[in-house]
Amino acid sequence: MKKLTFNLREDLPHGTLVWINASNKKIYCSSKRFDKLAFNEHASNYLGKAEDICSMKSNQDMLVDSLLEKTNRIYGISSNEQVEKSDSVKEVVVLFFPTWEEMLQYAVPYFEDYDQQEKYEQEEIKRKKQAKQEWLERGRRHLQKEKE
Repeated sequence: MKKLTFNLREDLPHGTLVWINASNKKIYCSSKRFDKLAFNEHASNYLGKAEDICSMKSNQDMLVDSLLEKTNRIYGISSNEQVEKSDSVKEVVVLFFPTWEEMLQYAVPYFEDYDQQEKYEQEEIKRKKQAKQEWLERGRRHLQKEKE
């Protein structure tokens, strides 16, 4: 796994599939998370050439070259590490893997845990909202009893 940082104008949601073709070093992303579709079913959205959007050019270029010399395509997933820079440019961290299988070995368990945590947080928000609503209802009933 290698971490690469890109300067992008668009937002890449956590878990977005990203890939780089070895022949031209063009970077593409999907509009969906990596596990929603098979690779050949993902729509490809062009992000730019590696040398244009990499943030630390010399280090990143060497990493891209070293990953691409063994294969014709490398696969990555965007992480939550996004930093807003000037002129609506975001620095986005993408984790790259030399093969699709290696990416899935890392990403599937990680996103199962991530999805569980998201679900728990949503349930907790819902539970707190419901508890507040019940508390308000009890308060209203109490005030109505006092008026009577």
